[in-house]
Amino acid sequence: MTISIELPIRLFVISDNENRIDQLKSNAENNLLADIRETKIEYAFGEITESNLPILLLLETLKPTDMHYEFLKKIQHFCIPSKIMVVGVFEASYLSVYKKFIQSGFFDYAVMPVSAENMSARLSLAKKRLLREEQFSEMGRLDALTGVLTRQGFLERARSLYASAKRKQISTAILMLSVDRLKGINMRFGQTTGDKVLIGFADILSKRKRDTDLLCRYSDNSFCMMTVNMRLSHLETFLDDIVLACLSPKYNAGLITLHVNASIGLTTNLGRSFDDMLNKAGNALRQSKERGPNEVTIDTDNISESVLVRSSIP
Repeated sequence: MTISIELPIRLFVISDNENRIDQLKSNAENNLLADIRETKIEYAFGEITESNLPILLLLETLKPTDMHYEFLKKIQHFCIPSKIMVVGVFEASYLSVYKKFIQSGFFDYAVMPVSAENMSARLSLAKKRLLREEQFSEMGRLDALTGVLTRQGFLERARSLYASAKRKQISTAILMLSVDRLKGINMRFGQTTGDKVLIGFADILSKRKRDTDLLCRYSDNSFCMMTVNMRLSHLETFLDDIVLACLSPKYNAGLITLHVNASIGLTTNLGRSFDDMLNKAGNALRQSKERGPNEVTIDTDNISESVLVRSSIP
């Protein structure tokens, strides 16, 4: 029996079985249908978080160590559940230790020894489950009104991106962007007009973000964007462009023409955690909103302390 793993699935193999990788690659058809990579436990987390494809991971070792356990804890915490499926192959005595990962849904456990045929069957089943989870998950990740990511879809991806950026010390920024006075627009002109404003604002952001950036509708009237490898000077220009672009579209509300105002908060301070960085961006946004429309507040990491740089767009 051979494994048929269709793209876009990437298979990582960590195995004490010297013949396992050869068994998986023995059929030429597999090389065309699957991206099979051998790796080591020390490097696997970095390789997995940097992959833009769903991951199937074979973790096969006679006696797993604390390193294996901590590795799975990191996978459970940082990786999107629908993006990874782990097939662990250990001695039966370790079943109770790894029970928590089995219950979490991303981990399947097999008891050694496992023949080539049984391994093929398990990986094929795991692949089908991973693809099914990905399809169902993708349906709930996009905001129905604006077409950008939902908050949950954003957080799943952003945590993984943050972990990779912090490990490599790559410049990272989180932007919180709010449509000003949306509640007043809804009350005065109706929610249909308010929805048009939100759709237009999301379109402005979507057209300006790069493929590597993440964008979501974070709340009723706010959006969140995460970007990596963009200099602060470029970010400031990027912010000015967004605010000025918001003034261009006109939304008709009866006999009145509306323009959009936006408040923006940004942080480039990686902080202690992803949630800490997210809070810093939220605090910067609140300061912008307190000063009025079309304000930008940047919370940046200057050596050892955060410095607020405030700029107003006329």
